[in-house]
Amino acid sequence: EPLGAGLGLAPGEVRALVRDGDGATWIAGEQGVWRHQGGRTVRLRADRAEGLLVDRAGAVWVAATDAAVLRHWNGRWERLGSEHGVVGYATGALFEDREGLLWFGTTHGLYRIADGPVRGIVRQPGLPSDYVRSVLQTGDGTVWIGHADGLSVLHEGRMRQVYPAPGTPPSSVLALAPAADGGAWVGTYNRGVVHVAAGGAPVRTLVPEDQPFGAEQVRALLEDPDGTLWIGTERGVVAWRDGLLHAEPLPGLPALPVRAFHRGDDGRLWIGLLGGLAWREPDGHLVVQRPGSPYPAQSAFDFHPDPGGGMWIATDRGLLHHGPGGYRAYGEAHGLGGSTVFRVLADDSGHLWLSSNHGVMRVPRSAFAAVDRGERDRLDVALFTRDDGMPSRQANGGSWPAGWRMRDGELWIPTAAGIAVFDPAPQVAPERGAVPLVIDALQVNGEERLPSAPGLVPAGGRVQIRYAGLSLRQPGALRYRYRLHGVDPDWVEAGTAREVTYTNLPGGRLRFEVEVASSLGGWARPAASTAIEFDVATSWWRQPWVVVAAGVAVLGLLVLLHHGLGRRLRERQRRLEAIVAQRTEQLRRTNDELEAASRERELLIEQLAYQASHDPLTGLPNRRAGDRALASALQQADANHGPVCVAIVDVDRFKHINDRYGHQAGDRVLAQVALQLQASLREPGLTVARLGGEEFLVVLGQTTRDAAVAVLERARRAVAAMPLGLDGDTAACCTISIGLVQRQGQEGIDALLQRADAALYEAKRQGRDRIVTG
Repeated sequence: EPLGAGLGLAPGEVRALVRDGDGATWIAGEQGVWRHQGGRTVRLRADRAEGLLVDRAGAVWVAATDAAVLRHWNGRWERLGSEHGVVGYATGALFEDREGLLWFGTTHGLYRIADGPVRGIVRQPGLPSDYVRSVLQTGDGTVWIGHADGLSVLHEGRMRQVYPAPGTPPSSVLALAPAADGGAWVGTYNRGVVHVAAGGAPVRTLVPEDQPFGAEQVRALLEDPDGTLWIGTERGVVAWRDGLLHAEPLPGLPALPVRAFHRGDDGRLWIGLLGGLAWREPDGHLVVQRPGSPYPAQSAFDFHPDPGGGMWIATDRGLLHHGPGGYRAYGEAHGLGGSTVFRVLADDSGHLWLSSNHGVMRVPRSAFAAVDRGERDRLDVALFTRDDGMPSRQANGGSWPAGWRMRDGELWIPTAAGIAVFDPAPQVAPERGAVPLVIDALQVNGEERLPSAPGLVPAGGRVQIRYAGLSLRQPGALRYRYRLHGVDPDWVEAGTAREVTYTNLPGGRLRFEVEVASSLGGWARPAASTAIEFDVATSWWRQPWVVVAAGVAVLGLLVLLHHGLGRRLRERQRRLEAIVAQRTEQLRRTNDELEAASRERELLIEQLAYQASHDPLTGLPNRRAGDRALASALQQADANHGPVCVAIVDVDRFKHINDRYGHQAGDRVLAQVALQLQASLREPGLTVARLGGEEFLVVLGQTTRDAAVAVLERARRAVAAMPLGLDGDTAACCTISIGLVQRQGQEGIDALLQRADAALYEAKRQGRDRIVTG
């Protein structure tokens, strides 16, 4: 019976039908989505849909064709689309697994949606860079986001970039602080401090770039109620007060890089340094603590007051608590992953949230007290990473503030690939945290046996046990521990390993137990456990009659030894004297041979090291050595705040040379070009390496783009004028095309090479034999 027209559906294909918890029928097809109940049909969407699913919570999911999946929940639509990473058109494949995860397919692959406390904000219109350094919220609800390309603001759902101005070079924003007028103070990588008014305009530079401090790197800011602006630079603390800049506002404070400020309720000003920490008492007294005693860390990145008293300090040695009794340190031994903590935030449920370069950790504040009282050895830590929805597990630090608690309670953490937004309220339902755990394989002396029927293990046998847990919610977070009763005195932490081997087991019945835990639980609440039992045969030499016989035999041997010991000792003495003389001469000859062999080995090592780092055809450093040279140049640039340029050189129409003169002639041309590049590019800090084929890499450390263009132009002309002498063809020559870029901000190796390659491509497109800068 045709029902479409009678139900009020538009003509077209129907792709899916489901019934929700209220008994309504949902209809999806090429003309949209309808809901039919009680004889009434309502069209909810006009866009084409490919699939429907009702999850266990009662929400209706729609696979839309416009690179999106939709959820209808509590009377409103929610959308996940291209801005969340969805690519391709929906295929109608929708599935909810036992852990409550939703899986859906598009023409470009399979996607997973997981509930949980974290989501990501990545690059989008108004946020040109996803390398986010700092974030805060001001009183009017505006969210300020400092990133590698400048400053963006999010206000009333609209994201836009406000600094730097369009058409001006980008400047990385490293620090933010609320301003008394409702705007924000902005610390930059190379333009000092900028003030941005509420709403994102106007923008005013504190000190012009052509004046001292105008191009300073600023990583921490704090405005006091009296109007003083504290500025943390790479050379110490500077203060702006009454329109004047004070270069040394805190006499006695070391000129060390500053990473954080905090004004306590008691009036104390805390200062985090790379190389210690300091605070100024309300009476002006300055206390400086360098690494060692009593300060048990190297650097301080953040401060958070403890409601119970004292101060939490994020450091490169974990989390510290400073109180009347001194410092209490919590690190990797207590369950905190990694050793560096960048930011400390608190929620309303009694948890501390710690950002690090291994993810974000949530720890109940009560767990620290339990460790202090000796009730437990490790903290109850929940670790959140990319498996849980973070854009990157690398939370950014060394800038301030490296995270912010918003007015609605959300926690925003900047990362290397966007902002991780945590809603502390949602928790994974306990039934969804169950992890199936099985012992899925048992081997005895290499023979496979059923774990349910292991049989008898022969004495001295080798037992191998494999086990596995399954969680698609957190596939990389499962960790295991096991113990074999009678063999292991306590649980053995296995980490992510899923196999254990035992040999030379004692006879009798043995019981093997294994447990699995996820990052949301820990060993206080293991997700699952299982066990097997097996019997081991007793070795013949452990039988009682064998032990008695062995004792009698040993006693007889001792008697014989007592009688023959004196005679044998005298004979042994004479033999030893002769042997010593012989061995002394042999040792002298051996030492001479070892010295000669050592010299040959050192020569061989030098030859192998050269071969491992140089291209055999051209004699230039190879790709690996070139990457090391580029990494070294970037480290030196970071230390000296200097420029770095990278160029990719390509021999033009090299395939034509190979086709006309042969591959051997082509190899000679590459060797000639390499020699000419070496001869032309001899400036200090410059490295030429062969990338592969006819491409070469040039690293120009401490060199600006203009200077690099002049150097490379000289090399380009020299190669063009170089005769090749191919098969008597005296007119044969070759040219090169060059793509040149200068490093921007904290740009890494991959990004630099990608931009240089794009510039090289443009040089080829423009006609070759030229330099194009990117």
